[in-house]
Amino acid sequence: MKTYYWFNRNRFLSHLRGSFFALAVAGASLALPNSEADPPPPTVNGEFSPCFNIADIQFAGPNTIITWHVTASITGDFTGCLDGTERDVIESNGYIRFQGSATFTSSASTGTLQYTYSGEGNANPTEIVHGLSPGEESAHFVAGQGTDELAGLHVWGTFHGFVAGSGEGCHGEGCFVAGAGTYTGQSLFAP
Repeated sequence: MKTYYWFNRNRFLSHLRGSFFALAVAGASLALPNSEADPPPPTVNGEFSPCFNIADIQFAGPNTIITWHVTASITGDFTGCLDGTERDVIESNGYIRFQGSATFTSSASTGTLQYTYSGEGNANPTEIVHGLSPGEESAHFVAGQGTDELAGLHVWGTFHGFVAGSGEGCHGEGCFVAGAGTYTGQSLFAP
């Protein structure tokens, strides 16, 4: 009788192992992406023309720290004006590390977006620094906290540009430094 008991017990455990294995395979297949996965978020592209005016200058050893009032005319998938502040730390060789924040006001719809960005640039007028040509800047940005028609919109991407000789800001102001560049990224509505 003991042999029969152990035989039934082993057969029961074998069925449990088989059932567990089948459930594990089924669960794993549900976790894998299928061919009907969500499409990637839409791509956004365009151009911008920033206008920089000095708000403050400080010196820290060999570094120069400049706080700029920045406006930028934006065209492309987004059309409007950015208005904000940027802080640049410029090393003695011209290498720039910068970060900023701005409010985008759409001229194509009602609403605003809050942008933050950080990047690097080259203020050296004659030499390549950290792989950047003279006057070149590039950065990553994110935007959100939209209002009105832009509520629930999230945007992320990169921008790349060069310092230009002169220009005009969004509000018709003159520029201490002007530039021109392009942006590319992705957008997602997620209220």
